[in-house]
This record gives sequence, structure tokens and C-alpha cells, in this order.
Amino acid sequence: MTAHTLAELTDRHDISGFRCGETSIDRYLANEALSAQASGEARTHVWLGGAEPRVLGYFTIMPTMVEAKDLPRAAWIGRDKQIPGYLIAKLGLDQSLRRKGLGTDLLVDALTTVVRAADAAGGRVIVVDTLQDNKVHDFYCAADFLPIDGTYRVWMKVSTAREAVGPGPA
Repeated sequence: MTAHTLAELTDRHDISGFRCGETSIDRYLANEALSAQASGEARTHVWLGGAEPRVLGYFTIMPTMVEAKDLPRAAWIGRDKQIPGYLIAKLGLDQSLRRKGLGTDLLVDALTTVVRAADAAGGRVIVVDTLQDNKVHDFYCAADFLPIDGTYRVWMKVSTAREAVGPGPA
């Protein structure tokens, strides 16, 4: 395992060498993450390696509303049209950490962050759009996300994530 610390992205972090192998993920971190954070649109959290501020991985989370009709009835019972939740908009691990099983650890950190946000502000579901990539789609399904028929979107109840990662701090 590689030692890392989790922090909210700032302009002091070194993102210049980050490459996960997916252009849209790399480009977002380099060109959009800080401005999305400054506008309040999203929050990006980064894994930092050692004492250096070099980014080794990151995830971006934003609040969202999910159309009830897009999810199975069990997810929206008691809701009319939209369900409040969170979108894991980006998740990327530097290529230097590939094949070490750390993608799951990064996802656990993202889910823990969502659970804490939901504990503080509410929200019932977590969704991810998996870039129309079967390998990425399968990664999330292996982590107990459920596919939404006819899309590359997957979802999970916040309560399922809470059971998996435990409650946030009291």
C-alpha cells in the first residue's frame, strides 16, 4: 500500500504530473476542478503522497437530484419526482498506483465523504456516470453499485454506503 493523506484540493497541490490514463479525468483536474470548487458547484478531494503536495488520486463530488422514474421503486418510495443525492462526478488514480488495488480504497474515501455529507445535509442516493466504459462500469458494480437499465449510470443508496463504510464522526 502507498501511504497517502486525503485533503480538499487547493492551488498549493501539485497536479502537474497527475495522469490516470483517461483524458477527461486528467483534463478536469488540470482545468476545471479548482474553479468548480470556488463556485460551490463541486468539491474535489485529493490523495497526497508523503510530505509532498503531489496528487496521486482524486474524486469530485457534487449534490444532484435524480429522477425517481430512473431508479427502481425501492429507491424512491415516498418521493414523487426527484430524489436528492450525490454524484461522484470524477474519480481518478494516478497510473503510478495502478494494479495495487488502490482504486477501491479511493472509492471508499469518496463514499465516506458522501456519507458524512448526507449525515450533515441529507440525501438518499449516490450516482456515478461511468464514461460509457464497461471496465469502469464493472468496477462500480463490483463495489455494490446497481446499474440503471439502458445507461452507463450506476447508483447506490446512501444507507448502503453507510453500512459499508460506517457512520461519519459524531
